Amino acid sequence: MKRLRGVFFALAGTGLLSLVAAFFVAPGPFQSISMLSRDDRGEAAAKLGNSIFSQGEEGDAFLGKLADLNRSFGDPDAQARAIETVLAREPYNEAALRRAVDYYAHRQDTTALVTALRRLVEIEHDPDDVERLARTLRLWGDHDGERALLISNVSVALSPDLSLRQGEFLVREHRLDEAVTVLLRAVETNGTHRWPARRLLFDTFLDLGKVEAASEQAEVWVSAGLGEDRQAELVIRLAGRKETQAARSLAGAAHGRAKLPETLAWTLGNHGHVDLAREVAMSWSKGRERKDAIRAMRLYGRIAVSLNDLRPLYRDIQSLLASEAQAQREMAVDLASVLYGLKGYQAIAGIRHLLAREPLSSRPLFAASIARSESQTMAIRGFLKLVDVGTLNEDEALEWRDLAKVAFSPDEIATALRRAFRNDDLPPALLPVFREASRQAGFGDPLFDRTLRSGASVRS
Repeated sequence: MKRLRGVFFALAGTGLLSLVAAFFVAPGPFQSISMLSRDDRGEAAAKLGNSIFSQGEEGDAFLGKLADLNRSFGDPDAQARAIETVLAREPYNEAALRRAVDYYAHRQDTTALVTALRRLVEIEHDPDDVERLARTLRLWGDHDGERALLISNVSVALSPDLSLRQGEFLVREHRLDEAVTVLLRAVETNGTHRWPARRLLFDTFLDLGKVEAASEQAEVWVSAGLGEDRQAELVIRLAGRKETQAARSLAGAAHGRAKLPETLAWTLGNHGHVDLAREVAMSWSKGRERKDAIRAMRLYGRIAVSLNDLRPLYRDIQSLLASEAQAQREMAVDLASVLYGLKGYQAIAGIRHLLAREPLSSRPLFAASIARSESQTMAIRGFLKLVDVGTLNEDEALEWRDLAKVAFSPDEIATALRRAFRNDDLPPALLPVFREASRQAGFGDPLFDRTLRSGASVRS
């Protein structure tokens, strides 16, 4: 009897241990489908999972895995049921919401997609989620929803194009400081958004009364290569707000450009701002070689003449001539020479008395031209003798030729040109003049005179 009792208890203990072992060793629903999935039996895992789900299993991990399996191998409706079961009890479960976004986007269920994205944005404020929701709303035609979303997420760093759109909405809402914050994210990156963002940022600074900040930003952009037409647009915006000094400063910011900023100057002039076109030319010419400075003055003069607004030119000439600095007086003569070249002697007749011999002597070719207009042959001769023929450009060389024919004999012309020819500095336009004058003076053809040649060729 005792033996039978021992056998009974032994069997009972073994059964209990088996039950305990089964409790701890037998895989649960999540583990079961996960093991099948790891064994590359995804379809079987989805089928088993759906069966277990139908029996009432609703663990988060299980349902998440089941949704993923159904996405790839099973029933889309079962995938939706798994996702929605989690969301029904946990509306802001991030993992379930992300699965929902993926599912609704694939099914093109825009309403459900927007709902899921809105919840994600509420809990995470992730830039990618905000951007996806904003683009979905815009595509859906819900511009009010897009606006509300963007202006409520100012702290979220969005892509440049959405930052621009965000800035536009904020400006319309008169939230200018916040608009500046988001626009600063967009202005430095390349893309079609950059110029509209820069322009809006510039205007927003002005609306805030921050003229200095607007100007500083604009000058940085100019230094970085902003186009002349866009620089002109910003200058005109400043001028339109009566910010005269800031407009002049920004117009003059072109001084660092390698090429004469003609587009900038002409655009400003064509908008009635000859004074700003002047600022462009004057600023650019500072510190450059005289030939470049003359080009800048000529540009300014052409703009003033084309607009029939010569008053700024006359004011500049009179002011510069009154200066004690020789460089300033010479610049006045340069401006007068430009005006003379464009409009003739009558254009400078009213200021001729201010052009004394001393400043004119620094520009002897121009002085000789004035002397010819005043029929002063001896003055022409005196000034022409001061001209360094080797420094003349083509137009100046032709002017010298015409003046020399009036004031010099062939012997004097040949003598004046001989040194430049010997030094290989003779402008090509004057070679025929030199040969003809040499022939008339009885010197022979200089091209065959070995004493005049140093082995170099005529400047081309």
